[in-house]
Amino acid sequence: MKVLKTASSLLLVVVLLLQFTACKNEGKNEREEPDVFTYSTEDESGYDLWLRYPTVSSANYLKKARELISYILMPDTSREVLYSAYSELQRGLSGLLGTDEIPTKEEIDKSGALILGVADDPIVSEIASKNSLSVTDTDGYLIKKVNINGSDATLILGQSDSGVLYGAFKLLEILSTQEDISSLSVSDAPKIKWRVLNQWDNWDGSIERGYSGKSIYDWGTLPKIKDSRLTDFARANASVGINTVVINNVNTSNNYINSRYLSKIAAVADVYRRYGIRLALSVNFDAPSALGNLTTNDPLSKDVIKWWQDKTAEIYAAIPDFAGFLIKADSEGRSGPSKYQRTHAEGANMLADALEPYGGIVMWRAFVYGDVAKKLSDDICNQSYEFFKPQDEQFKDNVIIQSKNGPRDFLPREPVSPLFGGMKQTNMGIEFQITQEYTGQNTDLCYLVSQWKYYLDFDLMLNDSPKDIPTTLSQILQGNIYSETNTLIAGVSNVGSCESWNDGLLSQANWYGFGRLAWNPELTEKEITETWIKMTFNNQEDVVNTISKILYGSWELYESYTSPYAMGMTAAVSNHYDPDLSYRNSNGTICVDRAGIGNNRSSTSKGNKTDATAQYSEELAAILNNIDTCPEELICWFHHVSPKRVMSNGKTLIDNIYEGLVAAPQAVSDMKTAILSLKGEIDDKRFAMIVKDFDEQYNNSTRWSEAMIKFFEQQTKITCTAQGS
Repeated sequence: MKVLKTASSLLLVVVLLLQFTACKNEGKNEREEPDVFTYSTEDESGYDLWLRYPTVSSANYLKKARELISYILMPDTSREVLYSAYSELQRGLSGLLGTDEIPTKEEIDKSGALILGVADDPIVSEIASKNSLSVTDTDGYLIKKVNINGSDATLILGQSDSGVLYGAFKLLEILSTQEDISSLSVSDAPKIKWRVLNQWDNWDGSIERGYSGKSIYDWGTLPKIKDSRLTDFARANASVGINTVVINNVNTSNNYINSRYLSKIAAVADVYRRYGIRLALSVNFDAPSALGNLTTNDPLSKDVIKWWQDKTAEIYAAIPDFAGFLIKADSEGRSGPSKYQRTHAEGANMLADALEPYGGIVMWRAFVYGDVAKKLSDDICNQSYEFFKPQDEQFKDNVIIQSKNGPRDFLPREPVSPLFGGMKQTNMGIEFQITQEYTGQNTDLCYLVSQWKYYLDFDLMLNDSPKDIPTTLSQILQGNIYSETNTLIAGVSNVGSCESWNDGLLSQANWYGFGRLAWNPELTEKEITETWIKMTFNNQEDVVNTISKILYGSWELYESYTSPYAMGMTAAVSNHYDPDLSYRNSNGTICVDRAGIGNNRSSTSKGNKTDATAQYSEELAAILNNIDTCPEELICWFHHVSPKRVMSNGKTLIDNIYEGLVAAPQAVSDMKTAILSLKGEIDDKRFAMIVKDFDEQYNNSTRWSEAMIKFFEQQTKITCTAQGS
């Protein structure tokens, strides 16, 4: 194409462009002004998480949003949760719309009303009835543009006050991410009943496996002083649909149910209740003897049964909406029913009986490792299944067996725990770990939404589907396969007292993502990730694309330099962070020698084997047993694989491992480079926090890479020849 040189030629181009634009706009009622975008780069600490509510960046969208909502029809603010919904809308809308407090009115007098309430509210009921609108699920909501006597309005309808609150947060999300509001119609409801955050906080203010500061609970000042941080913690949890918080460690102090301190616990419950969150407590199985001076904790003892009934009644007198108990029993030195030759079903059901009159539940952890479980299997990864499977059908309906996602612990990768396919007549809930105990501890970036989706989408091939749907872990947890009455997804919290809540700023995405998946485990990684980025940073395409790419690759990158191919536990026993391969070949850890890498857990393995594959369905076991069909990402979990085995990419296993180890530090450096490209597009303070984390991760990945290469060279006698870029 020739370059246009003359003024007349240039004028011709301008005329043609104007004609083209006119054709595009032909038929439109009005001409839309060119959009103007403004993004704030004022420094932020990260405290506001994804609830920042900066003024909408698009001038055109801002105009439409202000027309959509110009005033709020005052709800019944005497109801605590409705008041929280109203308060959050005031906070969010004033920020997003760039205005002072949104006006409130008692009646509709013009377009632009925002109406919120439940179906039994007279005004809301009339609007819903005239427009044939309804919500059936307890926590469900509907956001809908309606016309009332010629005036356009926006309705947030909930079946319950909590549903209205969730709808309020959803509307603020829609405006924050600048979704289309021209014909607003959104409805949603949770697919999981109990959406639980497990805090491992201790009475002394420490947090087990906590990497973000001290506990947010100051028991010395409660109940008189309620830190505003508790309110903000509740807001953040409610915004992603979490409805239950266990406030204390599973390795717990008895102080939490001590009569002297129940007023302190009740003060926290009062804060959480305003956001539709029920408080729950971890309790010790031996509490009757520790607190009640009984001589036994036998779950069938009449004295023990009465003690728990009385204690439960006392708790409900202080906390009427108390959710229930979380129990860790017969594991790592904790007392349990086995001491009295009782089953875990007998122990759990005794507590379930005490809670049942109040609507409470027992969350009974399947984490049973130690002397009791060792009698069942030499392989620690088999013990939970062997222990609980024989007790299927024996647990009461308000008991939920809470199993970790894998059979060992919270390692970078494991297979799905076979308990989820084995316990067909028992309520089964999953426990994820948001805090990154084995995955970088909020220093190394590891986006766990990627990991959790791997588990949730995994098909256990049970052939039990009543509706011809895949028997994925997600479908099992939703109760769609075995019709559980109490569904549950729990996550071990990564929250602490540091200013940004999580001491790795991008680790906030794991907290957010957990809540979204607990609400709906079918959500895609893309939906969750992009929404979090837009709400936490901004809507700029470059920011969204760059941070998304970094997050998506971070889990498999971390896995590549710590435990590739699900080879087992490689982190130090002391801190679960540093590389420590000195205890190799012990039960449940990494197993490497000249003959192979990985563990003999298949039924077809030769020599010492544990037959872990037999705990899965016949169809899945057949796939796992065959080294040629076993998914490569799990191959070292179930097989002792020759280092020279050729993998699907044409390279040997050991070459793939070496290449991943050598490439890891550069990959971390590349993530940092990508973040550096966003300088000026996000605020300087949070930008510096993220860069600092990548500097630390680079050093950590280098240390891991060097240690792992040295270990593999020593054990396999094969020299690493991989070259870094």
